[in-house]
Amino acid sequence: MIVNIHNYEAYFLLYVDNELSAKEKAEVELFVQQNPFYQNELSLLQNSKLVSNNDLPGEGNLVYEDKLSLYQISELDTQCLAYLDNEMSTSEIKKFEQSLQVNPSLLISLTQWRKSKFTIEDELTLDSAFKIRSIKKKLP
Repeated sequence: MIVNIHNYEAYFLLYVDNELSAKEKAEVELFVQQNPFYQNELSLLQNSKLVSNNDLPGEGNLVYEDKLSLYQISELDTQCLAYLDNEMSTSEIKKFEQSLQVNPSLLISLTQWRKSKFTIEDELTLDSAFKIRSIKKKLP
């Protein structure tokens, strides 16, 4: 099966936009049938579909031909993520930080990625926070 829990979102978007082959459509439908939890997400996407440009008076048909390229991450973004995740060597860090000094768009990208990075505190759910408080109460 080509549709799985790691890539279903991209296939759902293509499905809603009617950009899949008959075989791929069947794969999406089979995935949702085998994983009913995802039916609601697919339904939400289907209900949020915008009106086609063909239906608007005086508008032509606008189609972005290379939609899959929108799902790819740029090399600069990859570098920012590696930097934020401490996955660079010392020399790579030095080179990256030098690039930040001369490349404003890299600094903007890093700032945006930094805002999206979760900390341990962000990942705590109400349930896990309750468990932590319970453990602290039991400690002397």
